[in-house]
Amino acid sequence: MATPLFFPRSRIVVDLRLLNARPLKQLIEEAGAVCRASGAWVNRRVELVPGADIIERQPGDCGDVRIGVPKGLSELRRARYAVAALAYELMDGVARQSICGQPWAKPAFPAGRPATGVAQTTAERQRAFRARRSI
Repeated sequence: MATPLFFPRSRIVVDLRLLNARPLKQLIEEAGAVCRASGAWVNRRVELVPGADIIERQPGDCGDVRIGVPKGLSELRRARYAVAALAYELMDGVARQSICGQPWAKPAFPAGRPATGVAQTTAERQRAFRARRSI
């Protein structure tokens, strides 16, 4: 599983009430990674909401967070999605350092030209350009 390249834009909510929150350190461990930080940062409370397309957070760097995760995912994939959203959308340093180097944390490449391993020559590029212009 690769990490999505884009996540929903986060909203700042001053009075964020969480019902079923867990500490960030526990979420990272549920994702199958080791928490590589210590201190008050690892106790950030995170709530996962299945089926919602939201990321809500309190103001500041270590306030509470509510993350919507896609429906139909296993607990492991939900945790990985949430940790990746924290790392890449909210730029959470604890999450970024904890998933650094994990094979599942690499962003999914967008569809495009297949990697052939060989660059086009100048003549090939000009031929393709002229073919497109003549149409």
